[in-house]
Amino acid sequence: MTFVCLRRRLVGALVVVVGVGLCGTVPAAAHGDPEFSGDVGPFAVETFDERISETDLLYTVIVNDPTTRLPIRGATVEVSANTATRRIGPLVGNELGGAYQVLLPDPGDEAWQITVRIALADDTVTFSHELALAAIEGRRGWRNPLIATAAVVAVFAALGLAWAARRKARAARPPGN
Repeated sequence: MTFVCLRRRLVGALVVVVGVGLCGTVPAAAHGDPEFSGDVGPFAVETFDERISETDLLYTVIVNDPTTRLPIRGATVEVSANTATRRIGPLVGNELGGAYQVLLPDPGDEAWQITVRIALADDTVTFSHELALAAIEGRRGWRNPLIATAAVVAVFAALGLAWAARRKARAARPPGN
């Protein structure tokens, strides 16, 4: 097997492994598992959270029609967050295609008790759930096992390419040198 053939196979394998790893992590990074999911009054609701800095959490409420599962636009979504020592909100969510988002500060060692109020026309509903910071921490960067696996595979692929290049260089030397 020539060096070029070996290199192509290694690069191809690396592309497949990293591609599969990223395909598995992009949707998780975008939404992950919902903190809350269910029908609330006339709405199908899912909530998600994502740490976007050391001090801020992006909290997203997706509001859909429970029958068609299509996004409901034009609602007013207010989010309040409470701990034993702090109270935030109500914050009005910024809408983007049926997803309503607010920025919450890091609650520290405490968990937020989240209350969401959704109003559209004559329908107004409220629901609550707990948002634990420990759940958010497990979904970040290198802590994600697929990203860590892709990084390890990339390192071993680079080592394999270096080994193959060195072997080729040795084979190309005239005998006795």
